[in-house]
Amino acid sequence: MAQLHLDPQVDDSRTVSSTAMAQTCLQMRAKCCDYGEHMDFRSILVSFFLHVYHAKVNQRNSAMMYIQEAIAGVRVLRLDEGAYDREDDIISNKTLVFPLIWVSERGYALHLGLSPSYSELPTIPELESDEVADVDAHGLLELVKLFIAFDRISVRRSSRVGITVAADLTETEKRLTSLCFTMADRVSTRTADYHITREWMRTILWQDALSMGLLSSSAHTSVMKFGYPAQVGRDLLQALRRFRDTDLVPLGRDQLLKCFEVANSLADTILLTLSGAGSRLELGPQDFLHALYQKITPFLDQDEMLKSILRAKTAEALVTAPARLLTVEASVVDLHSRHEPVPVVVSENILYGVIDEQNESSTNSFDWLSQLNQQIF
Repeated sequence: MAQLHLDPQVDDSRTVSSTAMAQTCLQMRAKCCDYGEHMDFRSILVSFFLHVYHAKVNQRNSAMMYIQEAIAGVRVLRLDEGAYDREDDIISNKTLVFPLIWVSERGYALHLGLSPSYSELPTIPELESDEVADVDAHGLLELVKLFIAFDRISVRRSSRVGITVAADLTETEKRLTSLCFTMADRVSTRTADYHITREWMRTILWQDALSMGLLSSSAHTSVMKFGYPAQVGRDLLQALRRFRDTDLVPLGRDQLLKCFEVANSLADTILLTLSGAGSRLELGPQDFLHALYQKITPFLDQDEMLKSILRAKTAEALVTAPARLLTVEASVVDLHSRHEPVPVVVSENILYGVIDEQNESSTNSFDWLSQLNQQIF
């Protein structure tokens, strides 16, 4: 995706761009009448490139068609069974091709609400000696683990094979939060991809709980509480705090949609529950939303509609939130008068208690929110 964002390169009289490359791929495939009869690694990588290109330009049907074409190539060559051509040197890390294709189709199918064409779960391959320290190789396999943990929810959402129950949501949330990327402290596009995907999955779990009417201020598990999006937003901010624009923008539109889902769920929750804001100088949900909006602004520049929606909600949340400086306790005001530092804390009751206290009376509002979430995409 980062390569597709490069400026066009001029070579003699030709201008080489991602569009020109995609057109050339399609022309060469069209000229070869028996293209499908001679599949190899190159065929699969070309299909994958065309998937990424069409996803970049938001041609969803074409993007889905090409990633499923790549999955078909994997089956034909039996790459999912570990049958690799050792003589083919087109790619050095052959064992990573199937995980790459599998996780790409799973993620894109989940975006579109479609069933993946490959329903089986993959086996995590062992990294070769020269890949052990490769953060991209590790990151890819950790993404596969996330989608394996999320499989019960994603398959039921898309294929309607069964109704998701509360136990599925809580168990999946536990599995997601228990996963640990050993190289997660590395600053790279791959680790950003991992963090964003995990928090997006946690947001989906909360949205499912919302649509099923399972949210409650007295819930024993966090994913069943009204304030859960605040925790997810905080965790995403914590994970991305050291990432720069150059690490995030190359991830492309798919990750933009994931960040939007996280921030938009947080914004809607805040707008429906502002009356219960705390009276102390605490970092609360509106602060997390504000910071998250600023963090993903480079992403949002890729889609003016999503940017406009989130910008308006963030502005409304900040403007209508109680001014905490006007309601600060007398003891804190006294600290100001003595020029002493004022403690700023992140309170757990801001994440759960404050938002939850008033929500038993907000059922109708959250019914409306559930319908809105289903209509956005």
